[in-house]
Amino acid sequence: MPVRRGGRAASWGLHGDDEAMLALLLYLAVTPVHPVGIGDQAPAASLTDLEGKPFTLADNQTVAMVFFATWCEPCHAAIADLSAIHEIQGGFRIVLTAVGEDSAKVRAFLEKRKLAATVAVALAPTAQVARAWGQDRFPTTFLVDEKQTIRHINRGYGRGFRARMERWLRAMTEAR
Repeated sequence: MPVRRGGRAASWGLHGDDEAMLALLLYLAVTPVHPVGIGDQAPAASLTDLEGKPFTLADNQTVAMVFFATWCEPCHAAIADLSAIHEIQGGFRIVLTAVGEDSAKVRAFLEKRKLAATVAVALAPTAQVARAWGQDRFPTTFLVDEKQTIRHINRGYGRGFRARMERWLRAMTEAR
């Protein structure tokens, strides 16, 4: 992606997927959005599964919806933490939603990880879909109750993520 500086082109050294990801991140940074919040209904977004079929959240189920990218290291840690919580306490479904990535890349990513068979994978083909949810960084995790109401939102990954998720998910699953 050349940039003009003083009449000459300078390169950022980006190629192929890197250019596409930069374009996606720039788009996310400048696109206005009116995201959902805690207490709002989960948006009916245009998600697909890995085979290209429409993907929707199921009713009567607590869901941890994680918007991620295969290149995002903090996303890998968040997914591992949620998988570990699911093994220990169960009672919820994990939905991994890859933003702006094709099914082949996501499949390759998943093959390298040990995830439970109950983990669902969705593709958000455009940043607009993720923005409808209010995703503004990777990872963003939405905890959705059985009535498809957003109960908790965690933006990013850092200290306390796992403890927060355990506490929030335990409270949501015990309330049923």
